[in-house]
Amino acid sequence: MQPVQRRLRVHVIVLLLGWGCALPVRAVTMATATPASIVCTPTPTSPAARLRHAIEHAAAFLGRHEHGAEAAWIITQGAIALGPKFKAWAGKLKVDPAVSAAATPNSQPDFTGAIDARMFALRWRAPRSVPKLKKPALVETDRAGARSFDLQELGSLAELLLLSAYCPTLKADQKTRLLQDLSRPTHGYALTKQLLGLMLAYNQGCLTTAVAEPLRARLATQLFQEAVADGDILDALTLERLAMLCYARVCDWVDPQLITRLVGEQDTFGGWGPRDPRIFRGFVARESHTAALAFYVLAQTWAAGSASPPAPKPPIAK
Repeated sequence: MQPVQRRLRVHVIVLLLGWGCALPVRAVTMATATPASIVCTPTPTSPAARLRHAIEHAAAFLGRHEHGAEAAWIITQGAIALGPKFKAWAGKLKVDPAVSAAATPNSQPDFTGAIDARMFALRWRAPRSVPKLKKPALVETDRAGARSFDLQELGSLAELLLLSAYCPTLKADQKTRLLQDLSRPTHGYALTKQLLGLMLAYNQGCLTTAVAEPLRARLATQLFQEAVADGDILDALTLERLAMLCYARVCDWVDPQLITRLVGEQDTFGGWGPRDPRIFRGFVARESHTAALAFYVLAQTWAAGSASPPAPKPPIAK
């Protein structure tokens, strides 16, 4: 892992480490209203209808933006949960040209591009089945500690993402390192990356259920406790926590009132604004990435629930 560690020092500044968030490599582009987005429509009345409307409205918003590898991954994962029509829609999303270039066969991307290319390739990977976990009892959690982050952890998180994404190709010593990274005590922002890394590796089939389940139970439980400690906060970090709980297949742990609030705070254009949590200096939440997280949480909520038909429909391609 020595070459990787050397590259980390060079590329860690430009890594996309915020799930749904990015360091300010380029200017943030805000949504532009289109005639369709400002036409007054009747407000849905039932919870199922409001959820369906929010999913469709978010999809229309996301369809107007260009996405990086992480956002494309999570949008596609949400679309898969919504069925074949949404999956086809996700295949037509606008993607950052740099991501497509890095994913081209025989390309030689740098460290950042390698992670992006792998995440982009994994966007179609459907989750494996997992045992159902009982919702844990609430315990008192330090709110400030749950939202803190040590900048020194950036390198470790980058390594974790790299090892998790390329898990099927790892040598024995590298896989041991991955398990050490997944087992290391963390909190806050780093914890979301651990749960992401665990499920990425597990869903590629390179971790057995016997190995993954104790880690999933521990990480998901801790993340759930920290999400509850957020209280009335609903920013990009909260949304990332909810998304990772859903990716770990415990979406049913999320308070339905929080989903109702998420639906109610959607804006006219179908997004939720950037909702920057200001985790550390240089961390910038993009509006489109925040919407990707929200879309995924709402899609998984729909898929996990018993919402009445009709199912949400993707925007019609123009």
